[in-house]
Amino acid sequence: MKRGGSTRGGPGWPQSLQFRQIAREAAARGRATQRARPRCGAHARSSGEPCNAFALSNGRCRHHGGLTPSGKRYGLPTAPAPRAKDAGERFERKLADIARRRAGRARELAAMSPEDRAAAERHRADRAPGDPAKRAAARRRRQNNADARALLTERADHAQSQEAAEIAAAISALRAERDQLLAQSAATAEDHDFNNYTDGVFG
Repeated sequence: MKRGGSTRGGPGWPQSLQFRQIAREAAARGRATQRARPRCGAHARSSGEPCNAFALSNGRCRHHGGLTPSGKRYGLPTAPAPRAKDAGERFERKLADIARRRAGRARELAAMSPEDRAAAERHRADRAPGDPAKRAAARRRRQNNADARALLTERADHAQSQEAAEIAAAISALRAERDQLLAQSAATAEDHDFNNYTDGVFG
């Protein structure tokens, strides 16, 4: 097929109008596909704004947990590629990093109060590596506990609101009664003064 002075697949094909049109359409499709890809929802520490980098299968980019192992490998350290030239050095750095983080974690736990330490241990136990079903059960348990706390708080707020409304109504009634008594007292005092005045004038 000849178009723009060239045959498809021939020597002048990359410079033809048809090739350029096909290339533009392919580039547009590629840009649309890129724009439609999910973005990382983590917040960047530098700006506080969403990361917006391309997300991996778990919804995070490679810098915000996208490469974190899932399933039974969740939470376990990953070894460097064995065929890498610096695999041994990277493995040693990995071990040193693990030891450093464990020591820092031990110092943090030692500085905590007993209540905070127990909460931290529960947090770690609920997210321990191993069977994903156990972590899913822990998530459901945490969600159920959160729903129960929210329900109890809502009921307590509702009870407090009812009590507050009753107190406000009682205060309003007392104020109305006070105003009525003050008005009656003022009228009585005015009558008494008037009687005294008339007695003095006509007595």
